[in-house]
Amino acid sequence: MKYVFLFAFLTASVCLKAQDCVDYWNYCHNDTVNNYHDSYKLVVDGKGRGVSVSGFVLDTETVETEFTLSPGRDYRMSVCSGSKNKPIIKLYEFGTQNVIYSNVENDTISVFEFEQRFVVKVKAVVSLPAQKRKSTAGMLKLKTQRYCLGFKLESMITRK
Repeated sequence: MKYVFLFAFLTASVCLKAQDCVDYWNYCHNDTVNNYHDSYKLVVDGKGRGVSVSGFVLDTETVETEFTLSPGRDYRMSVCSGSKNKPIIKLYEFGTQNVIYSNVENDTISVFEFEQRFVVKVKAVVSLPAQKRKSTAGMLKLKTQRYCLGFKLESMITRK
């Protein structure tokens, strides 16, 4: 009986922490903190759903989303994490393994602004850097931790 109670308690605590991460992407590049407002709006897909995503992940898991970048628009991508390590984002041309952008080459910047000049469908993969786990007492390794991870995509019409 006490094992059932312990299992229920642990499951409930993990679920509650995961609920905190549902809208974690809202914490990515929040301009309202600086009382600075611009013309960027959240990007939605063809069905009106936001493409910004969040997850409660291990350092071996990813958060993924797909979207289409349109010409004549400025975009701002931002990633954030509850981990002390900066998140990694890679943009792939949809359906291929061609890397369009990776923030690993840019010192893992967390906010990236760019102007789009042609239509391209993109798959974004956000992850955390793998952490080295120390072995303790022979074969045992330290337990992995879960963190909130968010990806936010905003756009505005390019000003001429």
